[in-house]
Amino acid sequence: MPRHTRAGAPVLQGGRDRPVDHDFYGLVVCQQPGATTAQIEVTSVMPVITPGPIVQLTYRNRPASTYECEQLGRAQVSAVLYDDSGRRMVNEMRAVGQQRMVGDTSAAPTWGSGTWAGLLFQFDNLSVRTPGTYRLQFWLIMSSPAFQDRYCHRSERPVSKCTSDVFYAYPGGVRKPILAPGRTEPDVEELESETETFGRQGRIVVPASS
Repeated sequence: MPRHTRAGAPVLQGGRDRPVDHDFYGLVVCQQPGATTAQIEVTSVMPVITPGPIVQLTYRNRPASTYECEQLGRAQVSAVLYDDSGRRMVNEMRAVGQQRMVGDTSAAPTWGSGTWAGLLFQFDNLSVRTPGTYRLQFWLIMSSPAFQDRYCHRSERPVSKCTSDVFYAYPGGVRKPILAPGRTEPDVEELESETETFGRQGRIVVPASS
């Protein structure tokens, strides 16, 4: 069994005596991201995506076993913001150095039980600064010695990816997308500009914590 830290997170030990094939590791979203309210100004208290997404580690298209998890070594999953098509990364805002999604975008592994058994990566502190319809893409990054030896050219690249369903970031104080005439989906760049204007006017509403 893997060792655990005081906080309860597993410390995975990469092994060399019975290596597994890292090409068969994957991810599956077992809890889809819910909705959130956009807030352009980054503060210590931000509306978060609720419920937060949970991603499960798989091996050969099934939940990874304890042994397969132990062979993974040090691993983490990163969340990246995409448009609603899932093809265009939109985490960078037009202002240099500004991120559209803030919070804990990387998750360490934890052990699940019951409905979601196995190795899980939970994201419960993600906030989106501009309204729109988005998807999250999750990247599995591994750094076990065996993986580094075999795939040194890929050591900083995602080993596997998976994409969430569409979720909404609503304008402050509004629980539905604002659509321009003739549009069926919100335009991310137009809503970003509108939200920046609202922020200057002090009209961004932060919902009270439940």
